[in-house]
Amino acid sequence: MRITQNKVLWADDTKTNLYQMMKREPKATASSVKHHGGSSLMVWAVIHYGGKTTLVVLDGNVNAVMCRNILENHCLPHTRRVYGNNFRLQDDNARAYRAATVRELLAVEGMQQMPWPACSPDMNPIEHAWDALGQREIR
Repeated sequence: MRITQNKVLWADDTKTNLYQMMKREPKATASSVKHHGGSSLMVWAVIHYGGKTTLVVLDGNVNAVMCRNILENHCLPHTRRVYGNNFRLQDDNARAYRAATVRELLAVEGMQQMPWPACSPDMNPIEHAWDALGQREIR
């Protein structure tokens, strides 16, 4: 099966300013936001050639169980609607993506992971998307 660059999913999480996130993605934060101020929020998303997933609000840092849940309930349904089964996942090499429970899910679902050199976040386009969103917060 040949996968072209326009069928790659770029997954990552980031910390953002809560108040700015409410302005950008009110649906993603409405159920979990009680007030705004200097608080921050961890979110996860996938970008791809055809668009993006909705933001997933995280309760802390991503661990293996959270990672599997996010892939199973957010990433796979979205990308299968767009690409069917013909895509690859490019994650940020975080430990959670290498855990046995996540690898098991990926194997069962037939989702291929692209190899990624350690400590090379600037090569991942989603890092640039997070940066662009952060720049919008400053303005």
